[in-house]
Amino acid sequence: MPRELNRCSIHHLLDTGELGGGNLVALATARLMKPLLAETHLWLDHGPAEAVGRADGLTLHHLGQAKLRSAGRFTGRYLEWKLGRQFRKFGPGILYSSSAFLHGLTGRAAKASGLPRLVHVQIEDTIPNWKWAFREPPDAIITCAKFLAAGVREALPVAVRDQIPIHSVSNAVDLDRFSPGDRIAAKQKVNAPADRPLILMLANLAPHKGQRTAIQAMADLRNRGILAECWLAGTERGGQTEFTNELTRQIATLGLGDRVKLLGHRTDAPDLLQAADVFLLPSTNEGLPLSILEAQAVGVPVLAAPTAGVPETITDDVTGYLIPADDAKGYADKIALLLEQPAVRHRLTEAAMSQIRREYTWTVFGERLRTIYEDLAKTLPT
Repeated sequence: MPRELNRCSIHHLLDTGELGGGNLVALATARLMKPLLAETHLWLDHGPAEAVGRADGLTLHHLGQAKLRSAGRFTGRYLEWKLGRQFRKFGPGILYSSSAFLHGLTGRAAKASGLPRLVHVQIEDTIPNWKWAFREPPDAIITCAKFLAAGVREALPVAVRDQIPIHSVSNAVDLDRFSPGDRIAAKQKVNAPADRPLILMLANLAPHKGQRTAIQAMADLRNRGILAECWLAGTERGGQTEFTNELTRQIATLGLGDRVKLLGHRTDAPDLLQAADVFLLPSTNEGLPLSILEAQAVGVPVLAAPTAGVPETITDDVTGYLIPADDAKGYADKIALLLEQPAVRHRLTEAAMSQIRREYTWTVFGERLRTIYEDLAKTLPT
């Protein structure tokens, strides 16, 4: 007889202790599914995600990725065996990995546990990298965008390529937190200037995210005599500062110190989005960015690069604008258009908000996940 979902544990493995988009989705998944399961365990390294998991009432465990990454062959095998035993001691359950890389790192431990394995692919990668990650194939895979499914399928071992289910489940938005508001009041709340439009990016500071393009677009707008301010919220992962320093130099070189600000880490994304007039993401490497969905839910027009799953939520000139990642002039052109023509802004944001409420809610997301979890629970003996 298959095991009921409410008699299973689930182990959510996070690839870092940070609060990037993929981990936010993984934490929200754990929070959403917790009432349906007997126990919910969160395995991660130290970082701000620990506090979120603790507040959600999850049972926390230290994953110890650094040791797994640096261990030699024999020590690594011992650590994998030990981790597999830790998973298994909590009884029948499901293992959820928040990234393909993390599954690759812990794949032998997961296999040793004997528990069914689920991997959530949140970002596009190369086929060789995915082949490494899936050399110990999981029992099921979730991709955050339909675009990713074909590449993931190709990377699976040939012997099981057609046997492993791949579910495309779009990321979702918390509409209680991300909803339209009073832009003037929001600007006051976050101390944004009231006399100029606010252009916003919410993304880790990294070369592939497109902050360089955003800064260059602001220089273009300045040269056209358009008064606007750009806020770049986010930090480099791992406490690094090299790219942050590069962006600081670019801002200074272009004379944009009064127009572009690096905000660092922020926890008030809903307020920032409500204060924003335009949202940018000129990124070259994504899955289906949560920040885009959140901006659309708040009613902010989105300008983004047509990367990976982005075109699944942005139809050009219908629910936003798709612009090549390195086309600073193209971003400046569309920003100027939106600032000069409120009717265009209204048309785009209304279409985007309607789509979000129809297709990207946690209710829709939860129904899809529950079905996937129930199917995996059926493979467990009573």
